[in-house]
Amino acid sequence: MEYKGVVDNAEKALADINGELRIILEQKIEAVNKVYSWADAVALKIIPETFKVTYVRVLGFDTNVGPCGGTHISNTGEI
Repeated sequence: MEYKGVVDNAEKALADINGELRIILEQKIEAVNKVYSWADAVALKIIPETFKVTYVRVLGFDTNVGPCGGTHISNTGEI
């Protein structure tokens, strides 16, 4: 993740982010791993219509999903 801007207290911000990440990792949230046709992926706004492929493999957690980037885990506890 990249943040562009000014952080008033960088040490506190980093500690807060690490605390939230620790909670997410401990929850072992199950990964979403689905395959969509091009039409379904476009309809669900996962990819733009100009992205011409036969199918799209989608990975993510809860409702935060995106096209496969190559790293596969079954839950956040594996990170």
